[in-house]
Amino acid sequence: MCDANNGVIYNYGEKGAGAEARVFLQFRTGFPGIGGCIETTEGAKVAFRKNHNTVHGEGDGDFLRHTLCKKLDDYFGRMKKYRVSHVARPFGSVSSLCGDGTEASIYEWVTGSEGFPWEERDEEFRRVNVQLVEWGPFVDNFCGAGISIGSDISDCEDTNISKNIIHAELGSYNENGLSPFWKRIDFGPRSVPISYETLFKYLRENRTDLVNVLRLERYQMMELIANYISKGAKSMKSKDLARLEFLVADYRRSTLRHMTSSGMNGNDVLYKTGCPEIEGVEMVVS
Repeated sequence: MCDANNGVIYNYGEKGAGAEARVFLQFRTGFPGIGGCIETTEGAKVAFRKNHNTVHGEGDGDFLRHTLCKKLDDYFGRMKKYRVSHVARPFGSVSSLCGDGTEASIYEWVTGSEGFPWEERDEEFRRVNVQLVEWGPFVDNFCGAGISIGSDISDCEDTNISKNIIHAELGSYNENGLSPFWKRIDFGPRSVPISYETLFKYLRENRTDLVNVLRLERYQMMELIANYISKGAKSMKSKDLARLEFLVADYRRSTLRHMTSSGMNGNDVLYKTGCPEIEGVEMVVS
């Protein structure tokens, strides 16, 4: 059975809250999630996003939406649509089947601040928009894939103040605007709406490039994630669910290897499967 506290070394408490979830800062070496628990030797500083909604599967669903957005972010970056990654790495999730009613996703902690103004006044007190470098192509490319990544980015009490965008260098401003050292957080269904018709069309029409840039296994994972989050697990065949679990476990293992690989070898990240259907299947890691 998975454990929400597995591998937690330090817990620094709640650091933020919204309509869908509360976020806690942790340092952990164990990462529960789809496909099993992954243990690391170095660990990582993470955000533990605990949902208010405790319906079973919500944590997994948030993780999968986040993962889909992260792979598209990787794709857009490698295609030079923009140059800096703007989506934090997802690491895992917790399900209410763990026994305490917890539904949560776990992702890379982003250092920085939110809450910059979208509009300021110039020297002549005229209102001017604050430019965020790479914001335009970021939003436009995700929009082309049916994902409203530019939604829910303003404080509900003061719409001029940003939220869900963490900026690492708010003081770094030039004629192009605020520097591109920022990341979008919060991939809940209300925060980032998705047009699934547009998403499926985008995946079909860009299949060749997506496979060439990300690998076939990652493309297959993205397709299966789209099916899961749009139709639900009950609508999917058992073999497709098993395949999704295998591909997600492979992705999570690869992601955590990247984040904790300093001075490590392949045996330092251990995969523990929690899926009977994929026992004995060789993992593909890259």
